Amino acid sequence: MPSVLPLRAIALQILFLLIAIAIESSILYRQLKITPREGVQYAATLNLLSTVAGWIVIFIVLNTGVGGQIRRSLDVEIALISLVLFNQAVSVGSNVVGVLVLGALAAFPASFAVKQFGLVLLKWVLDPSLAEAKPLPQPEVRSVMRNPREVVRKEASSQVLAVFLANLLSYGAIVLVLLLLIFIQGGIAL
Repeated sequence: MPSVLPLRAIALQILFLLIAIAIESSILYRQLKITPREGVQYAATLNLLSTVAGWIVIFIVLNTGVGGQIRRSLDVEIALISLVLFNQAVSVGSNVVGVLVLGALAAFPASFAVKQFGLVLLKWVLDPSLAEAKPLPQPEVRSVMRNPREVVRKEASSQVLAVFLANLLSYGAIVLVLLLLIFIQGGIAL
């Protein structure tokens, strides 16, 4: 039995990762006030983590009882394999298209959550002093400072906003590239 190596899918995945890393690194660099090099490192790490987690979820859903409803429909499995491995859309019923669209819509918040968790974990790994208990500042120093909880809350909300904006823009660019590929292949008529 000949082995099938999905070179086109691998090339597209690399292209999408490069697009996402380029967009997200510039946003993380500006929003989180880090160096450009750190922005690229954070974006690359988070996107690789999100991609690996996504592939693991796809394989688990298709190969276990979790995906029992999806697995029962051979049309969905054939359409997914054809789309992912061979970049060919198979003409199937609206039920299959609905499942694929629902999966694509679920991918955005899932990847946002993975990237947000990954950024928190990455910052903790890179800066072990965050895990250490720090003594509270003396009362005279505290009165000069703003409320420390508000500072932490503001930093956390700016981090969440930065990751959300980076994820949103990179997903938008990837969708545009996918639509361009479909248009070039003659899949849709404009």
